[in-house]
Amino acid sequence: ADEPTGNLDSHNSCIVLELLVRLNREQGRTVIIATHSGLADELATIRIRLKDGSLVPYPG
Repeated sequence: ADEPTGNLDSHNSCIVLELLVRLNREQGRTVIIATHSGLADELATIRIRLKDGSLVPYPG
């Protein structure tokens, strides 16, 4: 999802992120989120970032 919480307030952002976590945990779905927000940081199992056109370890 590209910026799934980008235009939401913090309450609704949490609801959306909780839904994505449930999809992962209950249905085994892979969830990939592109975001500038730090809200999803603690929920991620793997974090990477795009730096100068390359994927690098986060916070590398």
